[in-house]
Parts: sequence; C-alpha cells; structure tokens
Amino acid sequence: MAEYEYVRRFVVQTHTRKTSRGNNHWDLRIENLKRRSSWSWALPKQKMPDFGKPIAAYRVEDHSVKYMDFEGTLDNGDKVRIYDKGNVALKLVRDDKLYLHFDGKKIKGKYIMIKMQPRPGIKEENETWLIIKGKDVESD
Repeated sequence: MAEYEYVRRFVVQTHTRKTSRGNNHWDLRIENLKRRSSWSWALPKQKMPDFGKPIAAYRVEDHSVKYMDFEGTLDNGDKVRIYDKGNVALKLVRDDKLYLHFDGKKIKGKYIMIKMQPRPGIKEENETWLIIKGKDVESD
C-alpha cells in the first residue's frame, strides 16, 4: 500500500459556457502549496461525473488557489458552481502516476491518475490523464 505524502484541498466545479465558443465541462483542482496555485484538469461534460468509471481528464494551466472557493459568474459570462470539495491525500509515484484518496462530501475513496502517452504523430494541446477508481489501485 502506498504511503500518502501530502494532504491538500480539492474541488470539483461545473463550468457552464455562456456561448458555444467552448464545451461545458467539469474542473478538478488540487491545491499546490509550493506555488500557491492549483493543479487543474478539465473533465468532459456529462450530466454528472461518474467517479466509479474511468474518466478522461485534460491538464490545463494552473489556477490561483482563490478559484478553488469560487462560485458565480466569470467576467466572460461563464458560470462556475462547486460540485464537491474536501481534502485529498496524494502520492506522486512517477511523473505519470499519482495516487489519490479523496475525502469530499460526494467523492470519496482511492483513485489513481495515469498520464496517457501521446498518440504517435499527433500533437495534443493538453496532456491527457485517466482517473480510475479502485479498491486496490496502489498495487503495481
């Protein structure tokens, strides 16, 4: 069993676009204390994320930690709402593997995030990660 190294805050937010210029999505943010920012991933919009199934997550730019508590309307008219928040214990195993133990109101339990390899010959804008829930995700 992996020994968790850090406990950080997390938040999952809904992000609803005002216009059709982009896709509605969920944002996963995990606090990065060293940089006073949050690591951020966009999750494709579904009615509600099913954290019991693998979920694609696209790495986006880090955000200020102030966005972790934000709910409301952005300057561009997009709406952001908090779906869940709490603490997450985490351990970085390699640059492409992260163990997580969420303790939120709705999202609880052990997960692993795995960075997917880029498809040959295709330049991808954002790193693609896969979030997988599991009973024993820590065994290699």
